[in-house]
Amino acid sequence: MAVAVQAAQVRHRITSVRTAFWLGWQMDSNWTDPFLFAVYSIIKPLSGALILLFIYRVAAGPAIGSAFFSNMYVGNAFFALVGQMLLGMSWVIVEDREFFRMIRYVYASSSPYHLYLLGRGLSKLAISAVSVLILMGFGRTVLGLPVSLHSVNWPMLSSTVLLGVLCAAGLGYAIASLQFFMARHGGAASEAVAGVLYLLCGVLYPVSTLPPWAQRVSRLIPLTYWLEALRRSVLGSETAAAFTGAYAGRDLSLMALLTLGSVASLAIGLLVFKAGQAAATRRGIIDTAQDY
Repeated sequence: MAVAVQAAQVRHRITSVRTAFWLGWQMDSNWTDPFLFAVYSIIKPLSGALILLFIYRVAAGPAIGSAFFSNMYVGNAFFALVGQMLLGMSWVIVEDREFFRMIRYVYASSSPYHLYLLGRGLSKLAISAVSVLILMGFGRTVLGLPVSLHSVNWPMLSSTVLLGVLCAAGLGYAIASLQFFMARHGGAASEAVAGVLYLLCGVLYPVSTLPPWAQRVSRLIPLTYWLEALRRSVLGSETAAAFTGAYAGRDLSLMALLTLGSVASLAIGLLVFKAGQAAATRRGIIDTAQDY
């Protein structure tokens, strides 16, 4: 009997996440027809990649086949997953409360609110994943990145992406807890956090180029190890070594460290979110629109 009840609860939670995911997808993609949405989804990431390419050429010269550029390109492409996950999980509170005025109905539904946020974040992540695939294809075919389907360490890559989602979800919960107490401009919180992570985690340059104090901070952030694991799984350990300073140990110990950091990030983020949610409920401001 107890097993049947637990199984029903698991199915209910999965349904909650799936429904929120579908709702987020519909809201993000229904502003135009499918063809125009597909064109937009292709042009946006390619424009960012070309900007990065031209910046690199101005700074380092015309050669783009170096290991340094490959690491920079892969880091920038995959980091979009983090930014969109943070935005998807935190902005939805402002959006539902200030613009659609429906947060009270979602909050009062039978679906756990933290799972609703997770599903909305995953819908943003799915759209961003398409951009990553487009960027990697563009990098391989046009820019000559040393990446192929046979050279990628797929078990390590899939594990790394999953752990990165857990870590980003923890950060997303922590930022979402602030949105209960902020007005419309609270949406900038996720962009600010993503900008700090972009600066400190070695997305565009090796962590070893940062000041010593910033390197110490960088090594406390799980996403630093996530980017290192991504580069090793996509480009290989030899090419990834061009970006020094993140972690010099073996792949197994790197993954163990990343697992520990991601699980801790998710647990801490959930605790912070639950505390913020409880405080907002006590003050009766869950659905209080700021109209600011």
